[in-house]
Amino acid sequence: MAVRRTTSSTPQARHSPPTPPKFSWIALLHQARHSITGSAREAFDEADFFYHPEGATRPDLELVATRDAFLASDPERAQSARCRFPARFQLLIERGLLLDVPRGACPELDA
Repeated sequence: MAVRRTTSSTPQARHSPPTPPKFSWIALLHQARHSITGSAREAFDEADFFYHPEGATRPDLELVATRDAFLASDPERAQSARCRFPARFQLLIERGLLLDVPRGACPELDA
């Protein structure tokens, strides 16, 4: 027996931006089922890998902080973030969480 899928026809459902699949965002943050602890956590902290102070344990907060960094009013800060995390940037573009935002030139990536 085939199962029919139905979609919501409410205006909000049609126009809400899609959220990235949890597994994709989690993978980009290098998170597993267990929290990052010990020397691994220290390495991520030292590398400024997370924009949000709780980003290592709260991927939802990290998503918002990352998006804010990509859209920063300071063009240099925004460009630096986009070049620093190209996979995060691409995922947010693909999922419709960033609209009409060019990556710009990234010498290290474009070489």
